[in-house]
Amino acid sequence: SGTNGTFFNDGDLKPCDINFSGFFCPASAQAFTATLTGAGAAPATTSVTFTVGNAQTLATANPTFTVLPTLAGTYSTTFLETFDWGLPLFFGRRVATAIEGQTTAVSTGPYVAF
Repeated sequence: SGTNGTFFNDGDLKPCDINFSGFFCPASAQAFTATLTGAGAAPATTSVTFTVGNAQTLATANPTFTVLPTLAGTYSTTFLETFDWGLPLFFGRRVATAIEGQTTAVSTGPYVAF
């Protein structure tokens, strides 16, 4: 959760102008669903719903905030299916993380569960 937004590639979302370069600025909020697939021999999958708002509108309305639930932008990678799930993923969810090699009541890390 080291980032302030959700970052991914989507050529259909309107990018912001130069003042908010790297972020999305759709005319209205856009709802999405992404499918996450775990690692391992029998990986589990789950769906995550999230919304992308207009970064410029969000920043103007909340000038002292650095993280906003619908803040999203482009992810600079050639892997089109890569997401950077920043802090907004944690909003409204119970999220647990486990450090690599550390044992919990559920399993051994690393993992993120929600």
